Amino acid sequence: MTKEYDFATFDITKHNFGFGNMTVDEIEQRKKEWADHQQTKAQTTAATASTAKPAAVIKPKLTTPTQPKP
Repeated sequence: MTKEYDFATFDITKHNFGFGNMTVDEIEQRKKEWADHQQTKAQTTAATASTAKPAAVIKPKLTTPTQPKP
């Protein structure tokens, strides 16, 4: 927290706080791991989407309307 926490600050750079305690090397490593994870995830979803069968279409039964009894 800063002393300006309860007050309005017009400089946007003062709203960014560093909460992590990772080194720059660790940050770069995690970013690379995340990018690799996203890439493999995209590849697996693309592979499963191309081999998946289309879903069956279920249509409701239509009944003929009946005349009301007088």
